[in-house]
Amino acid sequence: MTSSQGSSDNEQPAPVEDLGRFRREIDAMDRRIVELILKRAHYVHKIGESKKQANTPIYRPDREKQVYQNIRAYAQELFGDHPPLPMQYLEYVYREIMSASIAIEIGGPDRDTQAIIACAGEPGSFAHQAARERFGSSLLVKNLPDVSGTFRELHAPGGARFGVVPVGSIAGTEGGNEVLDRLMESSLQIYAVHYGAVALSLLHAEERPFEHPAHVYIDPISYRRCHHKIFAPGGESNGRITMTLDPAMSARLAANERDGFAVAPQFAAGHYNLKTIESNIQNPEAPSARFYVISDTRCPPTGDDVTTIGCVVRNQAGWLNRILRVIMACNVNIRRIESGRPGHSDRSGKVYLDLVGHVEENRMRKAMRRISQAADHVRILGSYPRPTYSSGEPLSRSTRPVIPDL
Repeated sequence: MTSSQGSSDNEQPAPVEDLGRFRREIDAMDRRIVELILKRAHYVHKIGESKKQANTPIYRPDREKQVYQNIRAYAQELFGDHPPLPMQYLEYVYREIMSASIAIEIGGPDRDTQAIIACAGEPGSFAHQAARERFGSSLLVKNLPDVSGTFRELHAPGGARFGVVPVGSIAGTEGGNEVLDRLMESSLQIYAVHYGAVALSLLHAEERPFEHPAHVYIDPISYRRCHHKIFAPGGESNGRITMTLDPAMSARLAANERDGFAVAPQFAAGHYNLKTIESNIQNPEAPSARFYVISDTRCPPTGDDVTTIGCVVRNQAGWLNRILRVIMACNVNIRRIESGRPGHSDRSGKVYLDLVGHVEENRMRKAMRRISQAADHVRILGSYPRPTYSSGEPLSRSTRPVIPDL
């Protein structure tokens, strides 16, 4: 099939008598789709057995990226630039297929109830949403109160194999530098990176309009991002405000007390049986969110990767400029620079750098040798695929099925 065979804007609606024929064709396609999915699952089971024998990770971001690239290429080949199903939705379908594939590899639906994924956030939090977006609905997620708890879970014998931790100023979470500082002292590494919008919704236990005065549960960061909804034009509060620690807590309180509204991710509505009164109430300039998937394993190279490193240098004039010059001399591009949290002494500086390339590449190895000579301490915090697919966008839908978590 070529792009000319896709639907066109000038096509007329099908006559009623054709609907039965179309449905029969869809039924035949469904039979074929089921057959292929089950055949795919058969090979996934074989791959899972091989991974267990070789003691290799069950989740491979490099392979995940390749699958997304393949389905985009297949869609382009079949329908050109305008497929009848938007690529974002097709990727959602494959996200769930791959989620089920991982479940098969670890034992299928009869496996024990141990979660292989831990996230730094209670149910309905942004981190929980990111874990679902990344790993799908077929895997159990263990919700932990904070980043430090997630690190402990991954270090514990028999604990989760992957962690999802927020990086940056997301409501109710630790800052990005704290996560990176923990990685500097840990054997864990960045295994993948996930991006998503910090989208906030107004939720309530019942379908009802937001009328003033109103009781609103909201955390301080969300309050700043939604002040135009919470305050009257004159600056006075529209009713009673109850401050919470994070958006997920706001949703939980609104569900338990059922006497107020909550400002929280729409993802939380499904977990707390809340109704969405209004979506996307955050300020237009609200930043996107970044999450790390952390593990004790380094991801293999894909040819389009990022390496995050941490450097500690005695705090002398021009120390950062010297490191940057070394990197540029090795023909390595820098994607991000973040300052590190000062240590016990002001005599040293700390910086975190995202470099383009994988640490196993020759030019990156050369760069790391030279950076190590210019800095007092250098640690590779992870090499992982650069995200390029639209599945980084959040599935902010209250109608999503709620999967039981630990």
